Amino acid sequence: MIAPSPARPAIRPAARRPIAPVRWLGRAWHELRKMRTAIILLAILALLAVIGTLLPQLPQNPRGVMGYVLRHPATAPWFARLGLFDIFSSWPFIITAVLMYTSIGASMFIRVPAAWRRAMEPAQRNRGLWAEIASIVFHASFFILLVGVIYGKAAGFLGNVAVVEGDSFVEARANYDNLSEGKLASEHAGFQVKVDRFSASFWPTGAPKDFTSQVRIYDGGRLVDTKSIQVNHYVEYRGVKIYQAGYGWAPTLRIESPDGRVLEDAATIFVGDPQFANGVIKTPSAGPPPEQLGATAI
Repeated sequence: MIAPSPARPAIRPAARRPIAPVRWLGRAWHELRKMRTAIILLAILALLAVIGTLLPQLPQNPRGVMGYVLRHPATAPWFARLGLFDIFSSWPFIITAVLMYTSIGASMFIRVPAAWRRAMEPAQRNRGLWAEIASIVFHASFFILLVGVIYGKAAGFLGNVAVVEGDSFVEARANYDNLSEGKLASEHAGFQVKVDRFSASFWPTGAPKDFTSQVRIYDGGRLVDTKSIQVNHYVEYRGVKIYQAGYGWAPTLRIESPDGRVLEDAATIFVGDPQFANGVIKTPSAGPPPEQLGATAI
């Protein structure tokens, strides 16, 4: 009698391991979904924002950037390549922000359904459910903040203008030295700002300590407010925030021809860092056509 041979277990082919790049991407995605990763990325964003407060920024203070470049010829080119003179538009800030929002979104994609299932089960409601909901609401607020920033960029504008002490500036598109407007920006308010007085104080080393502008705001020819603008203390009127980004020199230059004619007698704005500021004077009527007088000074 021949006994039947025992049945052999089915041999399954070994599962193929994913190729190395796929494994790396899977691990990276697994780490990115962790809330710890989002917190680390948020800390990096905060550090970049601090750098933006220590270095002059092109949108707010182009003359300060020019002065920094003149004073630090070794480090300024590297900072410029990294975009540190316009930190909120630089590639390190944008990449970090995208990764942070991706991390928060991926984490919420997992946590929100889990919290919903716990809320639907009475036995699970008292086990840290409200703490989980509070955490989800907190992280969702980052997306609300993102929407606000995007809308502010699209509906707002950023402009710079140099105003000499005693002169006025009308808030209109044509009066800015440089202007960047969002796609949804509305018409400008058209009010007038008059700079009555400017004062500056310095540390014993000669570095600027504070500078203040006393201004009056007119709207439709009527005085509506009198304000003091200081460093980090702006004035807001009709939705327009007026900052004082820097200061410089505007000496009154008088140029006369040999026969006594006054060719130029006005304040001339010198741009750049106050210690290295330079200005340009042009008097087309200095001589017979096509002769002109032009000069540059530091």
